[in-house]
Amino acid sequence: MIDLKYALRMIRSHRWFSLAVIVTIALGIGVNTTVFTLVNAVLFKPLDLPGGDRLLSIRNHNLTEEHSRFGMSYPEFTAYKRDNQTFESLEAIASASIVMSEPGNPPERVNEARVSDGFLGMVKAQPVLGRNFDHDDHLPGATAVAIIGYDLWQTRYGGDASIIASQVTIDGESNTIIGVMPKGFKFPRNQAMWRPLEKNEESLDFSNRPLDLYGIRKRGVSKKMATRDLELIAQRLAEDHSDTNESIRPVPMTFHEEGNGGNIRVVFLTMLVQRGGK
Repeated sequence: MIDLKYALRMIRSHRWFSLAVIVTIALGIGVNTTVFTLVNAVLFKPLDLPGGDRLLSIRNHNLTEEHSRFGMSYPEFTAYKRDNQTFESLEAIASASIVMSEPGNPPERVNEARVSDGFLGMVKAQPVLGRNFDHDDHLPGATAVAIIGYDLWQTRYGGDASIIASQVTIDGESNTIIGVMPKGFKFPRNQAMWRPLEKNEESLDFSNRPLDLYGIRKRGVSKKMATRDLELIAQRLAEDHSDTNESIRPVPMTFHEEGNGGNIRVVFLTMLVQRGGK
């Protein structure tokens, strides 16, 4: 109690110096809090999607090439989806930049994702307007359809609800707009449009690898267990298709590892260590 009274007297007698000390301490706490919050959001916080804490991104790696990372073929995706024991959902996308146009609107380039049958269902994504894809939309010869993002709906179409069932030309092909996704939904990589993933003769080639895989692990399944599960499938593919898959293995990563790996991860971890050591 005596020490507290003494401290208060010192603060009153050295008001400006005490104020400077208090402000400095407050700024230090604020900076530390900001750094910890930023690093947590970028590197550690689970993705804000149902099952986001169990979501893995899966790409290929060539054992003979250090740090190689590339996409999957449709047959590889089919094998992993069919034979795995550790994922409750495993789906694929092919990302692209496309040009959309229609009468009355100038051409516009946007990011799109061609998605497999259960992709939007895997992340429990439902349109706020119109409908989701159904199984028939993915069949060969089906009518070309597209779901657009909320921001695109607002900026290009002024939020007009009559956009559903209208036609838009995408890279020279007529598509029917069937839905609008919720505000803020741009999964997985800032997409503004989603269309069904096509399965054709070209896609059956093991060496044609345009796909990224995303899967949600079953509850209680670790990343290590899921990796081993996929590696066993990859070994069988290597034996059956040695010309294209002999040295190919899957690389499962968390969503943060995929988007914030390498130098970016080093920078953020360095920030965390430096602030924590002060």
